[in-house]
Amino acid sequence: MAQQLLWIEACLKLVGGLALVTAPRGLARLLGLPSADDRFWPRLLGGVLIGLAAASLIEGRNPGAGGLGLAGSIAVNLAGAAVIGALLILHRAGNTKRGRLLLCLVVALLMVLSLVEIAHADLFRAIRASVGSEQQASVSSMTTQRPVDLDRIRPWRRACWSSRACGC
Repeated sequence: MAQQLLWIEACLKLVGGLALVTAPRGLARLLGLPSADDRFWPRLLGGVLIGLAAASLIEGRNPGAGGLGLAGSIAVNLAGAAVIGALLILHRAGNTKRGRLLLCLVVALLMVLSLVEIAHADLFRAIRASVGSEQQASVSSMTTQRPVDLDRIRPWRRACWSSRACGC
């Protein structure tokens, strides 16, 4: 299921990236979104989306190959949904009703896709495992502490610790 989700991620990002790289103004006009005077930034975003799609494809084909993976896709989707949602709330995106509706649908799609990926990812198991290994490492480091330098301790404590008569 994880590979299928990565393929869906890759397809969505690749389509959006190619559309932004090839026709940023026409796409903005078609979707009812604000058009940038300079086409550099939309094309740069398109290139980033194509790169994210490639990373998802790498991980989808060869799990563990070092591609984006589900955890990275979840982070990218939630960040994108947060930014678009904030722009919608602040009335900085979507000059037309069609544009605002499209952006609301994009936010909803990103949130649903993220929730499905979270449900199918071993993300929480990996986090629990890393926390567990850190706790084990801290316990093992406590058992392998270096011996106490008795010369640096006050004389009365040195006498107490060396005799162990007081039980401390």
